[in-house]
Amino acid sequence: MELSCCLLLLLLVSALWPITCGDSAAQEVRGTVGGAVRLKCNINTSLPVKGVYFQKKNLSGVYDILVNGFYIHPIDEYIHPEYKNRTSANRTERSLDFWDLKASDEGYYKCFLMPQDTLRSYDTVFHLTIAADYSVPTVTVRQCSERGEGAQSCELGCSSFGGYPLANLSWTLSEGSNEVLLQEGGSMSLADKHSGVWNVSQTVRLNCTQPTNVSCSVGGAISPPISICTQSSPKHTLKVIIASVVLFLFIFILLSVFISWRPCRRPQRSDEERTAEGQELNPSSLDQAG
Repeated sequence: MELSCCLLLLLLVSALWPITCGDSAAQEVRGTVGGAVRLKCNINTSLPVKGVYFQKKNLSGVYDILVNGFYIHPIDEYIHPEYKNRTSANRTERSLDFWDLKASDEGYYKCFLMPQDTLRSYDTVFHLTIAADYSVPTVTVRQCSERGEGAQSCELGCSSFGGYPLANLSWTLSEGSNEVLLQEGGSMSLADKHSGVWNVSQTVRLNCTQPTNVSCSVGGAISPPISICTQSSPKHTLKVIIASVVLFLFIFILLSVFISWRPCRRPQRSDEERTAEGQELNPSSLDQAG
């Protein structure tokens, strides 16, 4: 009974401590989802102590969630169930080992230390931030429809998973393109119940009149570009084929008419043939020869 009363009093004092001291001197600690960190009290390890424990600040701003620690008597029954199998207190280094981190572990923590033979206490505040890399986004072309004059409207989807904190998807078009994102078809964000990481997706509709490369990015992860509008629509292609056939037939008919109406030309004769013909037509030349 005496142990329980002392420990509860100790927890109450530490819980009320942030009301006067605040978190201005918090040490920044960064972790990743599924990774591990160590929180070490800022105190000389040679100082004899009778108790060290680590607490997390709740949503009301009070440090009343016991993560782990040690006292002159066991305190396992007071440790919050969320941390019993993921934390360990190091008596020698006055530190807390924290593994299998989750997004929900992000927040402020305090190391509360009680030396022996003194009423003075020491504490160290930590600000733990959690991050997780998003997967490389996947971009898919869901459908494309003709809008006339060779233009197309394409619906694109992009998705990525396993990231933290929550981030927005963004789109990038090839440089120099005149395409315009008409509207967002819808966005979805879903957090994993265990780890707290986010799965995000989004659809957009894009107008295009020429081949265009499109990519999607989120949280520093960028998708490989995909090409859209690389082929003309079937109706547009049919129009081009018909126009080409008509032009070919017109040129063929024009050439045929030109060839059929071309005037016939007599073959050229040699000088001897022209001289002989002239003598045959001139009687005086025949008399002189006789």
